[in-house]
Amino acid sequence: MEFSYPSVRCDAEPAAPPAFLASCNALLAVPNVPVRNGLKQALRMAGVERLTSTGNLLTVVDAVAGGGLDLLICDTAIAEGDMCRLVKEVREEKIGDNPFVVIILLVNKDDDHAVKKAVNSGADDVLAKPFDPEVILERLFSIKKSRKLFVATSGYIGPNRRSDARQDISGDRWGVKPFPAPNPLNRNISDIRIPDQAHRSIRHAKRVMNEQRVRVSAVRLGDVIQSLLAGCGEDTPLSGDQMKNLGILNEIAGDIFIRAPNTPYAQFSSICKMLADMTQDMLTRPDAAFDEDSLTLIAKIPGVFAHIFSAGKQEKSSEQSKVDEIMASG
Repeated sequence: MEFSYPSVRCDAEPAAPPAFLASCNALLAVPNVPVRNGLKQALRMAGVERLTSTGNLLTVVDAVAGGGLDLLICDTAIAEGDMCRLVKEVREEKIGDNPFVVIILLVNKDDDHAVKKAVNSGADDVLAKPFDPEVILERLFSIKKSRKLFVATSGYIGPNRRSDARQDISGDRWGVKPFPAPNPLNRNISDIRIPDQAHRSIRHAKRVMNEQRVRVSAVRLGDVIQSLLAGCGEDTPLSGDQMKNLGILNEIAGDIFIRAPNTPYAQFSSICKMLADMTQDMLTRPDAAFDEDSLTLIAKIPGVFAHIFSAGKQEKSSEQSKVDEIMASG
């Protein structure tokens, strides 16, 4: 992934008109009180009436979990936790039920590591401190006019920042296609009175996101399985690297299990539930090892996934029989 480093000021961005955020429900999380007050004033001038401000991470978590939030502006220097991790969890729906909240992160301009971490979190924009309050309004107005398309991969959900196409181990395309995310900054005040419209938009984008995430994650899961099995022997305790791969396998399988049911790949869900349960049990044992049945079962999974990907709609019964075969062998 290539990183698009934010500048303190972008002259190409249009000046923000007054009250352009009148319908926005915003949360501002900045530990520095004078900076927070300055940004509050700027957001009020932009028309934000529903505005919560805090210097506390727990308030952010509670607000996101409570739902209804349109805009989140957070300083990565906030204490009590990792703000970039929180953003990633919002995008993955581990916190709250809307992964498409507009998010802007504030970072120290001299910290390249912090900038890369913020970009990789899935934030809509990253602003380097210090900056004039009007700069953040220009960025928000730019997002209101045209929000970047989103992508969903096995390790990232957020604005599309890639300039190259990823490939899987067989050389085929991953099939990652940017898709439009709902833009809460672009709502009219009248839209607030029609919440179902916003909910429908979010549900549709979630379906697209989950289908893409499942597809890419299934390819990666097959890659991890091949790496794991390459050095595995029957009833031989797993090495440290193999245990690490087992943990990755558990995480991917659990994610697919949750996301697959409402996608064209619903058949993956039962397989991944079984795989997640098995790997979770192994992760709790210091002498974890695969027995003959487990090795046979796991080795079949990449082929079954590949079959489901390549099968047409007319072959759904054949796809299910393959899944049933896997489940029976488990």
